[in-house]
Amino acid sequence: MVDVHIYPYYSQVTYLWKAVDLRLTANVLGFFEVDHIYPDDNRFVVVSDISNAIWAKIGSVHPTIKCSGDYLVEIVICFDSFGVQVIECRKILA
Repeated sequence: MVDVHIYPYYSQVTYLWKAVDLRLTANVLGFFEVDHIYPDDNRFVVVSDISNAIWAKIGSVHPTIKCSGDYLVEIVICFDSFGVQVIECRKILA
């Protein structure tokens, strides 16, 4: 059986506004503030601290966290095609 999904198609403007809306929905910087995760020369923050802080707020899956050396580069939180539910991020095969 073939799994067929109907995904919404967004114009560039609609896509941008959806991104702004999702930023407000998943306010990662706000999550960090609540859990007292911030840059500090006297405290080392590990990836699991960041992941757990986000997971505690979105409650379904752990985010993908990308680092380069000792620097946080990117936090990826994936949503379904309608931008409503947080889902597990999957690799897109070319």
